[in-house]
Amino acid sequence: MSQYEVITRDSVSLKNRRHAIEREFGETSTYDEIIKILENRKNECLKKIQPSMKIELGKVEDIKGVGIALLARVLATAPPYNFSTKGKYIKYLGFWGGARESKKWNRQAKSVFYLIAESTMKHRDPTYRPLYDEIKGKMLNGKSCGDGCFRKTCKKRKSLDQKVCVGRAHEVALNKVATRLAKDIWVRLHDTRPTGLPDMRRGIEKFFSSREGMED
Repeated sequence: MSQYEVITRDSVSLKNRRHAIEREFGETSTYDEIIKILENRKNECLKKIQPSMKIELGKVEDIKGVGIALLARVLATAPPYNFSTKGKYIKYLGFWGGARESKKWNRQAKSVFYLIAESTMKHRDPTYRPLYDEIKGKMLNGKSCGDGCFRKTCKKRKSLDQKVCVGRAHEVALNKVATRLAKDIWVRLHDTRPTGLPDMRRGIEKFFSSREGMED
């Protein structure tokens, strides 16, 4: 897990704990100081690395939901310019049919593209949100989940005519959108070599990547 992920996890955890305490006992400032420290740490790092990412940020600025933090995680875990073809990039990320069998893919990098896909959904990107809705709609009218589906949503289908649960439809749609995003971002960035100062680039790798992502 990268430093960024650890800080984000701890910050969210403390915020949730504070919310639970306030709901039970009333307003409290117990965790405010440590939360502020964690958030400041994140913001300081983002400010430091932004100058070294101007070109990359400019090439993805039209994708709603992709900001400095998410793009930095892409550059740290799976920089497109390290892959000569789109196919090699997709294979490295595990977005291909034989990924499970080969087990040679980067789990951390793949998870980043799922986060990007979710972010584009929340920001209602005009390209990727309609794609998600279209795929999900087709899934809900397609084949059934089967007896092996244990999702709670399988028990909450809107009607007997709905063959696939919302959970399964969401997973398939999100996976396809994440795959499309990976392909599109490779096309935009594969010919963009690092232009930032070496120390800033090292900062991106140090803060946003870890060595725990690759399947053996």
